[in-house]
Amino acid sequence: MQTLPKGWYNSSEIPSDNSVISEILKCLSLLVLKKSKRDENTKKVKSGLCTLGMKLKYSCYTNRLDSKRAEELSHIATEQKVYFKNTEWLYDLIWYKECWDYTISELGLAVESEWQYHRNKETDRNNFYPAVRYDFQKLVIGTAKINLMIFKQPKSKASATSTEELLKQFDYYVRQQLAKYQPKVSNRQFICVAYKHDMKSYDYKIFES
Repeated sequence: MQTLPKGWYNSSEIPSDNSVISEILKCLSLLVLKKSKRDENTKKVKSGLCTLGMKLKYSCYTNRLDSKRAEELSHIATEQKVYFKNTEWLYDLIWYKECWDYTISELGLAVESEWQYHRNKETDRNNFYPAVRYDFQKLVIGTAKINLMIFKQPKSKASATSTEELLKQFDYYVRQQLAKYQPKVSNRQFICVAYKHDMKSYDYKIFES
């Protein structure tokens, strides 16, 4: 049984409150994802999070959704009197509010998802989660209230380092990255969601900035 680093929890341990973060975690836990179905998993995550965001009265940008999902989300947007665009803007997915056209007033959620471990298998061979860390930087330099980084843990036998140790290293990296970045933007939360290799559940931790 995997022993999680301090502050990390399994998706079976989501707080029962009605906070936005709990709703995001519940949304992800209800998705039926499958191993080796990267593109389909990404679409399910984006569709689920956009649906939740619009029900919370946020407009949404995401991209690469098929026409059926995009049409369904457009209907929800109309019902909720918000906007939905099947186009990437800055991040893989955002929730936002605006005062009027081209005048944004709030960035409620910024999301990056990365299922791969390496950006370059040769140069990154001795690194931990280089592709994930590369995308995490994008969240750090933003101003969203809530930031979500989604990734996948490697299969235990596929890595020379245990999954527990990799999570510890990633945990240390996140804390150091948030501490080092200037200027500081207070009252931000970073949810790191690490799916198990079989995609049936995930481990998560909420970092404060």
